[in-house]
Amino acid sequence: MVSTITLRSTSREEDAALDALADLARAVADWESCRVVGGHMVTIHMARAGADVGHRPTADADLAAPVAVLGEPEFAERLKGLGYSMVDGSRLRRPTEHGEAFIDLIGPRPSSWCRRESPVHPRRPLGGRGE
Repeated sequence: MVSTITLRSTSREEDAALDALADLARAVADWESCRVVGGHMVTIHMARAGADVGHRPTADADLAAPVAVLGEPEFAERLKGLGYSMVDGSRLRRPTEHGEAFIDLIGPRPSSWCRRESPVHPRRPLGGRGE
């Protein structure tokens, strides 16, 4: 089922976050295994439910995806082609007419990667995009 939802922005920061959401729609090739999470989904679920609980602003777009998707060179190239550069290993930004658009990439990783002191798996950006 397809439905139309009108999202309301109350700031230039939110405008940039909506730009980032639209960019994800262009960059992600495999929506079967990827999901938009975070503030945008809260807003969309509230709108679909007709909830009148006030406005929930967000400043970025959050993508949850498997490491295999996040590490695809083509995915990185599509984001780069849209003007994104790496802020750190999982956060990207690009300038827009509304300010800076931010995308946070969220993916699972072995628990040993989460410890900064691990000599076996040091923290590193996915897909080599931190270069």
